[in-house]
Amino acid sequence: MKLKTIKNQSGQGLLELVVAIGVITVGLFSVWNLFLSNFNGEQEAGARILAVNLAREGLEMVKNIRDSNWLAIENNETCFYEDMSNDPCRWDSGLDDDGSGLIKNIFSDNAYLDYLIDDITDDQSRLYIDSNSGFYSHNPGQPTIYRRLITMQNVCCFDADSNLKCDDFNFTIIEIPCPAENLKIGLDVKSTVRWTLKGQIREITVSDRLFNWK
Repeated sequence: MKLKTIKNQSGQGLLELVVAIGVITVGLFSVWNLFLSNFNGEQEAGARILAVNLAREGLEMVKNIRDSNWLAIENNETCFYEDMSNDPCRWDSGLDDDGSGLIKNIFSDNAYLDYLIDDITDDQSRLYIDSNSGFYSHNPGQPTIYRRLITMQNVCCFDADSNLKCDDFNFTIIEIPCPAENLKIGLDVKSTVRWTLKGQIREITVSDRLFNWK
């Protein structure tokens, strides 16, 4: 019996197998890194969008207090903030304590600024979410990664003849009450939201100037 010799038999060597596994591994890692990058980017973008909305909400609440004061003045009513009456009601009632504070009781008609907290690092500046309504506030609830602080400064102008009109249009922004011969015509309001994501501190501030233009 003669044995046939098979020549030129092709096969896969160990080196080719290692190279193939390496190529597949690099491809999988690239896809995984792309997925993680997209996921982290979506998390960062979502957290920032929510922070911007929370900061804007702070400004809107301050505007709401000013507008509510105007309505009370027109109706000859007394302003009430934190169960304290402001009679006569002024356009800046509830907003006349210089410095920083928190918007309290945002789910009631008696929203007010609590000036006892003036530092965003204070744990009382933390925002909580209501598990039922999904609203954010400083009221106890499910803690979130966000903190919010409202900061206000007075907008003053020169009023030499005390006629309650600006004698020039050079506004001065100061933390203390407007000095003599100056008229308080508005508020420079800043709403700051700070949050921590993946161990990194993020912060955003939105600002606006509210004037007593009525």
